[in-house]
Amino acid sequence: MEGLVSAARDAVTYIHSHPFINHVHIYTNNYAALTSIVEPMTRAGQHRAASFQNMIMNFLDQNAEHTLELGWSPGHEGICSNEKADQLARDTSELWCLDNPTLTHANDWTVKWKSHKFTGAFAPMNQFPPAWKPKDHFFTTKREVYS
Repeated sequence: MEGLVSAARDAVTYIHSHPFINHVHIYTNNYAALTSIVEPMTRAGQHRAASFQNMIMNFLDQNAEHTLELGWSPGHEGICSNEKADQLARDTSELWCLDNPTLTHANDWTVKWKSHKFTGAFAPMNQFPPAWKPKDHFFTTKREVYS
């Protein structure tokens, strides 16, 4: 999926300096990534799918003549530079890991949050550590408390 995001980012960047190009073709041999990136739903990789969708929607909204074609190819067999393409895909996915939080980072943050002594007007609310989902108190506390 990261390869599709990189391809979209590169294509949109290139088109900004070449405004006469209106049609983008993106092909991949990863059928699962191709189908997942265009379906908005909660799943692994949803951050990448949302990033891809935002980039592409912005591109399409810029000009009524802009179009996009996503395609699947059955593999790299017989295509020059196969190893280079695979290496670039691996490198890109490693870069994403450096820029985005993981469960490990979230757990580290939670430990630091719990050990910190909060002061000031927001201290009562800051006693609750960060979480993946809102706790019950979020839904039961009057909205004005959070405003």
